[in-house]
Amino acid sequence: MKTRHALAALLLAATAALAGPAVILPINPPEPPKAECIPPEGFLPASAATPLNELVKHDGKHKVALLNVWALWCAPCRAELPLLDQLAQREDAPFDIITLNLGDDAAQIDNLFADLKIHKLPRDNSGDSGLLKKLGGVGLPLSAWYVDGKMVAKSTGALHDGDALLAYAQCLAKQAGDTP
Repeated sequence: MKTRHALAALLLAATAALAGPAVILPINPPEPPKAECIPPEGFLPASAATPLNELVKHDGKHKVALLNVWALWCAPCRAELPLLDQLAQREDAPFDIITLNLGDDAAQIDNLFADLKIHKLPRDNSGDSGLLKKLGGVGLPLSAWYVDGKMVAKSTGALHDGDALLAYAQCLAKQAGDTP
């Protein structure tokens, strides 16, 4: 009897070996991996885990947001404000822009925005230098991309390429399911 069972097991193993490997298909195949969004030049993966809602009040209409931290005394900060305002004016921009000024007087900010013809950027958010530490930043300007309130990339230095910023925002929005 033992010999018969051993022969049956051997026969079954030989048949399986000759038939080749079994292929088991999943009932619900996994989604293909999402294409990685490539951040604009100068942006690195986020190293700080500070949620956006701990930094500023944000009731934007998009899942993707660009936080820009700046100050009046920072020349590169002032230079990038018109670029950010142009992006904020675009109806097809799938992201919110949040500007966060570090402690300057509201009247001086208003004067600068008037001089630079800034119309769409918010000017009611302000913070202090402790904010840079929370963000893991070392200088200004500092910009950080957020998706669903979580930081995904950040950069210290002036922003120059509006097309690259828009393309990155579009990619992030598509991944987040925030597309028209």
